Amino acid sequence: MKKYFFCLLPQEKASLHSKVKSLPRITGSAQIILPLHLTLYYLAELDENQLSAAQQWLDHAAESIPESITAETGELSSFTRGGREYVFYLPIKSDVIQKLNSQLFNLFKHFHKDEFSFVPHISVFFPKNALPEIDKKLIRTKFQKITHITFDKLALASENDGNIWLEKTINLL
Repeated sequence: MKKYFFCLLPQEKASLHSKVKSLPRITGSAQIILPLHLTLYYLAELDENQLSAAQQWLDHAAESIPESITAETGELSSFTRGGREYVFYLPIKSDVIQKLNSQLFNLFKHFHKDEFSFVPHISVFFPKNALPEIDKKLIRTKFQKITHITFDKLALASENDGNIWLEKTINLL
């Protein structure tokens, strides 16, 4: 069953992806989910009326977000589960993105509400096994020069069986 979410797509997606692919020893044992994106709000499974409401919001979103969003990035980090790092991500710092998430929460919380706080980020890869410290250092070095990211597209996307589909996209430029 499809699970829907709103996301922002980075203008720099090709350079981000090439940085990940330049680490063959690491990416050979990791999953990379494309397109690289920032999940603004997770909606979960939607019925026909809920999907229509989400699409209508997207149709009018450009009116309240008239241009691209440039955000500051932090140092490559990871989320852990059961004592193991399961996703490496690039943290994103932006008041505009925080406000968008709050707006979406207020509009769509009756569809789905996460049990955790919103952490703006771009998931870079999901390691299949624990990484040695030397590999973590190499990864962080590859991403340390990225200080800002510009998001130029907003999308309603879906996930099904580990695949991401962009259902509808609008330009923010």
